[in-house]
Amino acid sequence: MGPETNCSISSLGIAGSAAIFAAIAAFFIFVLLVGIHAPGRHAMPRTQNSGQARFAGADVSVMTKFREWFGHGQVLKLEQTFRCPQALCDVSSQFVAKNPAQITKRVRSVTPSQGPVLQAFQVDQKDKLASAITQFLVKLAEEIEAGTVPPGRNGKVSVYVLGRYNADRQYVPTGRSRFDRFLEVSFLTIHRSKGSEADYVILPEMRSVLRGRSFPNTRADDPVLALAMPEGDNYPLGEERRLFYVALTRARRSVAMFTVRGQCSSFIRELENERSVVITDTDGEVISEENCPSCKQGVLVSRTGPYGEFRSCSNYPACAYKPRKNNAVSSTSGYRRGRVRIFV
Repeated sequence: MGPETNCSISSLGIAGSAAIFAAIAAFFIFVLLVGIHAPGRHAMPRTQNSGQARFAGADVSVMTKFREWFGHGQVLKLEQTFRCPQALCDVSSQFVAKNPAQITKRVRSVTPSQGPVLQAFQVDQKDKLASAITQFLVKLAEEIEAGTVPPGRNGKVSVYVLGRYNADRQYVPTGRSRFDRFLEVSFLTIHRSKGSEADYVILPEMRSVLRGRSFPNTRADDPVLALAMPEGDNYPLGEERRLFYVALTRARRSVAMFTVRGQCSSFIRELENERSVVITDTDGEVISEENCPSCKQGVLVSRTGPYGEFRSCSNYPACAYKPRKNNAVSSTSGYRRGRVRIFV
């Protein structure tokens, strides 16, 4: 690192230093690989859909563009899974395969479905997420006790609360007496969950907000890390999409996503538009909303002010959009200023 960078290893902190050392290690591994000239066959296992590669300082193109790096080679696709049911394989594979840099494959599953494989629950406010998750777990335990949901491999059903951030650990309920007999609940970040699996996966804070934590994360990385990190692909949110794929494919049975009104994750909206999931409240009632035409992120909600009820964007005050009021005196009378409307 030359003096023109105006920084040193000690000034980068733990995260920056770790990224640089990871990049150095990856470089020496690459030199070792390209230096193999002995006759024979060499195999390189890899997964391109993992969100861990670039996060750890690796260059994803080594996998997606293998022949450009190493010359001739045969790609053997592992397309059978014993974890996720087929419906969840289809949704997750279709989602991540939209990135043209991904190597396409058709994943086949031998695991039968047990109930809905993908659910999305919405609450009115962020501070209601924790109680909604607890309600979901209590209901799951009641279904196991009633025999409508089979127990897991060790007698209990395993549940992962997978967070995009470490702060999402707060959504693991502390008082577990209502479901501890039937459920084994634990927390992992999505990055650390690679290679792990559970019967059920909960994604606790699937929000897209202008400020604060979001999934997908749209905030730019620390520019210091760019000194050591390889260049990512050009597909929008490519790394976040791979990370979401990892989260979806940790489940042996079902994934439950939780979001907030007016802050719904763009990933959930994408799945909803493709009819892969239906957004409901915690009681299972389908949510029907009108999106804000101004900020494109919030939804129109009813409020009460000094002049009565009105509607505005749920992202207020960040978005101050309010639709114009209808001039009709009554929605059922048919009367409008100066003209008569006749309903047939």
